Amino acid sequence: MIIVAMFRLNGDAQSTAIWSVLLFILIPEAANLLGLLLWVAPHIQSELDGKTWPYLSVRPYGRQTVYFGKLLNGVLWTIAAGLVSLTLCVLIASPLMAEPLRIWWANARLVVLSGFGYGTLYALLGVIIPKRAILIAVAYTLIFEVLVGMLPAVASEATYQFHLRCLLQIWAGLKLEQDQLRLFFSEASAWQHLAVCAAMALFFLGLGSRIVGLREYSIQDEA
Repeated sequence: MIIVAMFRLNGDAQSTAIWSVLLFILIPEAANLLGLLLWVAPHIQSELDGKTWPYLSVRPYGRQTVYFGKLLNGVLWTIAAGLVSLTLCVLIASPLMAEPLRIWWANARLVVLSGFGYGTLYALLGVIIPKRAILIAVAYTLIFEVLVGMLPAVASEATYQFHLRCLLQIWAGLKLEQDQLRLFFSEASAWQHLAVCAAMALFFLGLGSRIVGLREYSIQDEA
């Protein structure tokens, strides 16, 4: 409501670009990441703390079942919360939006992509460094997804955030100057960005599954 009131005062409330970017930052890039940090990143450590890991790991495909099950549970809960939040935001602010349906549809797809993409990444970090999974995930997000992702350089294309914001630019129809498009976005098609997002998520998922199947975890308390 505060944001809606501010837009009424400054006269920018009808801008599809402003609303699209604002909702993208607040939900796919902020709310989703916070949810995944709580649900997905500590998925292995929670089993180790509960002393249930030895019983689960000795079952046939028990490690992979726990890995995929907890990942899917966290991702689906995060996506559901993100879609509900996005829908409520658009419903409240729709009188101030020029194209509320387009804004909702563009960000709804990004909520789903963000959930699966960052979910598989955080699950991988939780497998590699279970005791510091949340800390490492926060550090990675701030350094690579935020700082590196916003650099006008080729390195930013290796981040998940780069492809999400390029999809936002395409789906929301953001009008940009040629210099802005070249520095912070890409001229690739939506399908190319979707393919890269899918490839990154599958890579994180496969690598995490492989590591959790081979690695031995200690449940002894540290002295």
